[in-house]
Amino acid sequence: AMTISYVNNQISEYCTLIKSIRSKNLDADITIKMHQLGIYMNETIAAKALHDIVLCANKHNVFVWVDMEKKQTVDATLRVFKKIYRDYKNLGVCLQVYLKRTADDIRSLWRLKAPIRLVKGFYNDCEFSDWKDVRTSYLTLTKGCLKRGIQLGIATHDLTLISEIKKSVAKKHLETTEFQFFYGVRDGLAKALVQEGFTARIYVPYGKVLPFFWDIIPTIDVSRNVQRIFKAREIW
Repeated sequence: AMTISYVNNQISEYCTLIKSIRSKNLDADITIKMHQLGIYMNETIAAKALHDIVLCANKHNVFVWVDMEKKQTVDATLRVFKKIYRDYKNLGVCLQVYLKRTADDIRSLWRLKAPIRLVKGFYNDCEFSDWKDVRTSYLTLTKGCLKRGIQLGIATHDLTLISEIKKSVAKKHLETTEFQFFYGVRDGLAKALVQEGFTARIYVPYGKVLPFFWDIIPTIDVSRNVQRIFKAREIW
């Protein structure tokens, strides 16, 4: 069971990382999954923990992304995010396109001019029967963000999507738009994008691997994701 002590250790770990980023003058963000801060245990505790991390990051000029997890956490995550974003702008949130509600959620974030990271999603909650519909929605929502000048993280390894989105990213979008990848998945593509004038950011997870997989594997839509991996152009 998660404890207050565990949550406090997470806060301390993130603040240490933030200070290290600043001391080394790195162009790096941090990404937080709200289950690490006790979102399943108590929303108030999780909100206080995220606030403390964002406050630390704000002092050191480091940006914080709030990741999105299982379908059941979306409302709580957005409530916590919006509350903290009112006071701190070094904060963005992830939305998962495989949920139909995302089309409405993103509009509420557009009104706030909040930074958005868009992913397809890989949990076992997918509400679309065909992943092609997820891809279509992803492209539509991305264009909506670009049109509104939203700070945007295009977090997908889907080569078809990336190719289509590149056509929509004009010079005026380059400072607020970046492609984001998992370390080791599209490293070559990331370098190529940078050479073309885009910004690319690599997500580097760290920590204890086995507990992570033990925790996350039951929540993943294994059959769909295996199919997508074999169809390399549709990976995540």
